[in-house]
Amino acid sequence: MSTTLPSLLSRLTWLLAPGRCVLCGLASHRQRDLCDVCEADLPALLDPCPRCALPLASGVSGLCGPCLLRPPRYLSLTAACSYQDPADLLVQALKFRRLRPAARVMAEVMYERLPATSLPREAWLLPVPLHPWRQWQRGFNQSVLIAQELARLGGWRMLSRAVRRRRATRPQSGLNRAGRRRNLANAFEARPGRVPEQVIIVDDVVTTGTTLDALTRTLLRAGAREVHAWAFARTPP
Repeated sequence: MSTTLPSLLSRLTWLLAPGRCVLCGLASHRQRDLCDVCEADLPALLDPCPRCALPLASGVSGLCGPCLLRPPRYLSLTAACSYQDPADLLVQALKFRRLRPAARVMAEVMYERLPATSLPREAWLLPVPLHPWRQWQRGFNQSVLIAQELARLGGWRMLSRAVRRRRATRPQSGLNRAGRRRNLANAFEARPGRVPEQVIIVDDVVTTGTTLDALTRTLLRAGAREVHAWAFARTPP
């Protein structure tokens, strides 16, 4: 009975309040606030590099050239979509329109599209921290909302207070790679003894990977041995 209770509650909730697509606004006719048509339009990543999730050159297998020359500190990055229409609209609906059901939709798409080999149950999920001032302005941390839904779907544990963002950095948009690195220097701080060996960073969108790399550096210094990253969308080159 206990194993079927969550699905029964989900079904009851859907019967009382049928799903409505967060993208087109029409009834979804399913237990998800995303219709079949809009979900089919979410652009998947084609032949991504397993380390950075950018597309590999034609005929190339394994890691891309930049990752071979200068690999990021995190061991892998897996993204469910390319940050293109309509995936970008889903991200913006959560971040700027504060449409919280979008977080659940994004997590469900991520959970279904992530390969089984990248789902270690013993790992802990770490949403990318926001500075308290930025979170107060926005009212929530979108990465936390997504990670909470992923934890519910997969039974993972979450790191909620092990790492904090101690500096209110400038927005990364508009900065080049070097500027992004300087902007994030010493931006994160981990609590001693609170970081497990396996950590999966969760974010909504990855653009250059600079934030992930800076956060990974903090985690490795605090005792983590393996750091991976999951994102809903990866910005194309």
